[in-house]
Amino acid sequence: MDTATLTAAGRRPYRSALASRDFRRLFTAIAVWETGAWSYTIVLTAYVFTQNGSATAVAWLATSRWITGFLIAPYAGVLADRFDRRRLMVTCASLSSVAMLAMAGVVALGLPLWMLVALSITNAVLESPNRPASGAMVPEIVGDRDLPAANAMMNVLENAVVAVGPALGGLLLLVADPVAGVLLNACTYAVAALLIGSLSLRSRGAAGAGEGALRQVAEGVGALLGSRVAAGAAIATALCSGIYGATVVVLVPLAHDIGIGEGGYGWLLTAAALGSIAGAPLASRLSGLPRLEIVVATAIVAEAIPFAFAAMTDDLLVLALLMAFSGAAMTVVDVIALTLVQRSVPDGVLGRALATFDAFTLAGIAASGVAAGLVLDAAGIETTLVAIAVAFSLLAVVCLPLLRGARVRDGQTEQRVELLERLDLFRGVATPALETLAGRAERVEASSGTVLVREGEPAGDLWLLESGTLAAHSRDQRFPKVVAPGYVGEIGLLHTRPRTATVVVDEPAVLLRVPGVDFLRALGTGEPSDSLVRLADERVRRTR
Repeated sequence: MDTATLTAAGRRPYRSALASRDFRRLFTAIAVWETGAWSYTIVLTAYVFTQNGSATAVAWLATSRWITGFLIAPYAGVLADRFDRRRLMVTCASLSSVAMLAMAGVVALGLPLWMLVALSITNAVLESPNRPASGAMVPEIVGDRDLPAANAMMNVLENAVVAVGPALGGLLLLVADPVAGVLLNACTYAVAALLIGSLSLRSRGAAGAGEGALRQVAEGVGALLGSRVAAGAAIATALCSGIYGATVVVLVPLAHDIGIGEGGYGWLLTAAALGSIAGAPLASRLSGLPRLEIVVATAIVAEAIPFAFAAMTDDLLVLALLMAFSGAAMTVVDVIALTLVQRSVPDGVLGRALATFDAFTLAGIAASGVAAGLVLDAAGIETTLVAIAVAFSLLAVVCLPLLRGARVRDGQTEQRVELLERLDLFRGVATPALETLAGRAERVEASSGTVLVREGEPAGDLWLLESGTLAAHSRDQRFPKVVAPGYVGEIGLLHTRPRTATVVVDEPAVLLRVPGVDFLRALGTGEPSDSLVRLADERVRRTR
């Protein structure tokens, strides 16, 4: 890859990912069906509450989906690895469209609640392979260089549709019949099926029909629960998600109680989603703190406490701000908990452990949804809101002993990341990529006269200088000494050419040896600084 190509890709990582026709279509398909699914969820929830006048009915409708997702998730991953993923997603989206048409008929005719629950369960089963299948297709579509940018776009999309979908659902409740919201979802599934069907990629995993799915699931459970920190993170996310499950149940009657109707439910859920998006930068900062058990427990309390204040007001703006605050705290818990699991579980079983982690999330949502519905019917909205705040604040204490001593970064990684952040070479590179790079770097102590790079040899590693000085020369030229913090070896990697100079340790040095492939992958996640580009070009001119 030449310098211009690499620099362009680094400066425009998102544009580079979107240059793939298949990725654009997959991204659009997910945006369409997720937005439709969220708007339909708002419409159907409000319809069930209006028809039955019972929060328990809302809870059973919602938890039927969550429990189904919890039970089917491990097997959905097996399906995504066993069959052609594009064809699997097209089939599931098409059948989901049919299920939505049937559900629209149930709503239009006012048929019993159990029929809605049955169709909701059916749709949850049909949707379950979509996430693992699409997640496995993205790396094949965009390749290693653009994968971080593509994943970041998918993450932004996931948060954006949670904001846009409920708002659209709230608007539909104001201007149209509930049937319209369900029919809209049927259309979005059909559009998604057409878009996915147009992908040129044919993707299939390596799972065979006789590989023992149950045994593999058990290994994932054991890997998650066998680590104290990972188990604590799973419990934290179950509590965090439990608050969300209670939220889904109580917001509809809360909106009715303050006189804003079903449409207000969508707006309050949108406020929570916007808070979740706004909380992402805060989560990144807090994840670097040393006492993460306190951070996580405090964030769970911060997510729960707004519900106690919600019991004291009937102002829509105040309620929206409270939900946004709660949503921001939820993101902090989610991000830290997921990162701790990724750091605590071996790579070989991480996928299965994360499936179990997702199951904890769904279990928390389902259990809290049912409990909130029962308390709501028995004691009323204000008591339920206060109960949510008190119960989850007390349960947050469980996380303290399990997460004690947990850190997203260990001390060595922290020091290395600080070094990387001081270098122009890595300016604009995302923190997770720097952490990965720091973990893969090898510390080397070199005495004076040690040759690090020899002119004419193939480019292999990048050298980062922590202390000491380096001398560099070519066959007919000597260059300025490199002092700490500094780096050498990037020219051959950036230009895919042999080494252009010989680099020797001048004064005893401490260095980090970074594999070249890891350096290029990390550089592809950020935007190379102007000083890096100028320095690289200047070094090339000097060594020609």
